[in-house]
Amino acid sequence: MSRNKMHADEVDISPELIRSLLLKQFPQWADLTLRVMQPEGTDNAMYKLGNDKLVRLPKTEGSSLNIEKEIACLPKLGPQLPIPIPKIIGKGMPDSGYPFPWLVCDFLEGSNPDKEGMIDENMAAADLGAFVKAMQKIQPVNGPKCRRGTPLSNRSKEVKQFIPLLNEIYDEELLRKLWDSASRAPIWSKDPVWIHGDLHAGNLLAKDKKIVGVVDFGLAGIGDPACDMMVAWALLSSKNREIFRSIVQPDDDTWHRGRGWALFLGIVGYPYYRDTNPIFARIAKRALDEAIADWKGH
Repeated sequence: MSRNKMHADEVDISPELIRSLLLKQFPQWADLTLRVMQPEGTDNAMYKLGNDKLVRLPKTEGSSLNIEKEIACLPKLGPQLPIPIPKIIGKGMPDSGYPFPWLVCDFLEGSNPDKEGMIDENMAAADLGAFVKAMQKIQPVNGPKCRRGTPLSNRSKEVKQFIPLLNEIYDEELLRKLWDSASRAPIWSKDPVWIHGDLHAGNLLAKDKKIVGVVDFGLAGIGDPACDMMVAWALLSSKNREIFRSIVQPDDDTWHRGRGWALFLGIVGYPYYRDTNPIFARIAKRALDEAIADWKGH
């Protein structure tokens, strides 16, 4: 069984299931050690396989729909990016009671920078700025559309359903005001660009206080670059946020929408995962708190 089910439609995943899948589909790796990765992912169950591989199984049908996209996109994106991203070394098929395709990737060393002091924030701001800028420069022709590369207002119904769940901690009226401001910002009218779509501490790897990996490209695609600005509030603080901004050089409206995506991450992610994934809930709450503080400061 999954240790903590986070979604109503989440399937059961266990080491025994993974062993069975490996034995049938990748017998050459079936005897390697298998160790669950912590913190637990929100969309995928992840197990380290041996010393240099990672087994990644989608928890829901929705997450499984990203597999083919990642297989197509990661080899194209990787060589053009300044921070390592996963390489896919095997595609598994539904079998042995598991209904979705799954992946075996190379293992990237590092830990999610989800606690204070795990990164040099000035260096991280510069490195992530360079990463986002490099993504935007990749040729977008035939790129898949990113679900988060669309107008922020598309998320308004969802956000307004979640705001009341925060009323014990936050001012609901303030949250609605900030969301309305962000979602009414002029939409992206230029050509779509490549975006990761989910840049926060849970999808970053750090080692020796440096960002050494970017993972989970399930939401990646082309669209409005605003979503990748989210990391400026989800990971960085006010004193180094401008470093990131000076490298990416978004226009003011894109930056404004990016702060809106940080609001979205916090308003929806914090209450949704508060009980089932407290580590990710903490990441989401930090994004929300930083976005609110930034708004108040301006």
